[in-house]
Amino acid sequence: MAINLLPQQLQIEKSQSNRKIIVNAISFIILVILVVSVAVIFSYRVVVTRSYNEMSTQLTQLKKQISDRKKEEWYLTQIHNKSNVINTFISSQSEYAGILEEIKSIAGNTNNIDSVQADISNNVSLKGKSESLLVFADFLSRLNNNQTLFKNIRISKLGLNSLNYFYDWGINLEIVTKEIK
Repeated sequence: MAINLLPQQLQIEKSQSNRKIIVNAISFIILVILVVSVAVIFSYRVVVTRSYNEMSTQLTQLKKQISDRKKEEWYLTQIHNKSNVINTFISSQSEYAGILEEIKSIAGNTNNIDSVQADISNNVSLKGKSESLLVFADFLSRLNNNQTLFKNIRISKLGLNSLNYFYDWGINLEIVTKEIK
């Protein structure tokens, strides 16, 4: 019985060799699949990273554009608000040209009006000179008689100028806005 040992051993070695070949082939196939998988994953990562960087750059540009647009919007809002304030101011203003012409006609040639100041509340301050107190009193009387245009007429200053002997005066009054056309 000992005679047949060699072929049996060869048969065992041959079967083990076949198993090693199969295991090596399977290992090689797994290795190839693993290498291909790593290559695919790496290339996918490169593509995703590139796409992410492009999107990040676009996002940064969009944020900058939004910031610039916010500045433009703020400027436009400021211009709009100031325009509304100006339009409100202009629409609420009395027609001072007609009022000034009326004051000039009441003052006549004997009263010299040096300055006129008006504020948004329709208060007017007049400063001027008169040849005499009688001329000034006549001017003041005519202003008081015109209650449709003027009210709350007050003398703020009255004095004799010793250099030219004219009477310097100041008058504060309010314009009656409902009558201005």
